[in-house]
Amino acid sequence: MAFITVNCPACGGQAQIEIGKSAMCPYCAHELNVTADAGFAFAPQEAQAASELQFAQPEAQLGQDIRFAAPPQPMPMQQAMPMPQEQYGMAAPQYDPATLEIARNKRKNWHVMNSALIGFQTLMFALGILLTVCETRFGVPLIMLWVLSTFGFGAISGITRPDAAYIEKKPFWKTRFLQAVTQFWMGAAISAAVGAILFVIIAGLFGML
Repeated sequence: MAFITVNCPACGGQAQIEIGKSAMCPYCAHELNVTADAGFAFAPQEAQAASELQFAQPEAQLGQDIRFAAPPQPMPMQQAMPMPQEQYGMAAPQYDPATLEIARNKRKNWHVMNSALIGFQTLMFALGILLTVCETRFGVPLIMLWVLSTFGFGAISGITRPDAAYIEKKPFWKTRFLQAVTQFWMGAAISAAVGAILFVIIAGLFGML
């Protein structure tokens, strides 16, 4: 008993067939026949036609064509994964231009007030030193008033800070107390430094130095 490997002409699959006998292709059921001289012949196509007809009957019974559906298109990233920015607080709320302009004017007025307070402290410090050098009785009280003003003006700055005006940005300090302390040190440092310079300028103009 000898076997030979042949290729099925219907599907191209390989099958081992005993010489002199016929067999079915294991892949498409096509009938194969090998002659004794190691040549091979194939059965007529009626069996294959009957097999195809057998498989085609259910489709005919359905009364409709069988078509493959188109593969689904991938969704764009923005549509597939929307970012709920409002939920996670990543998007700032939108305000109308009029509301933003009012808030900016309030912050601007508050900064102007702070600058005016520091300027007044500077003038008091310079005049206090000048009157003290001139040996007048108003020099020391004016310097004491400057010391007290550093605390008072700092408290005024912290109390009057317009928190309602910070709708589009955060204030420099979260609490009014820290704002008051900052204003106190700023007023003391700036007014002392600039006041001393102003005293030197005034004393030089009047020939006191």
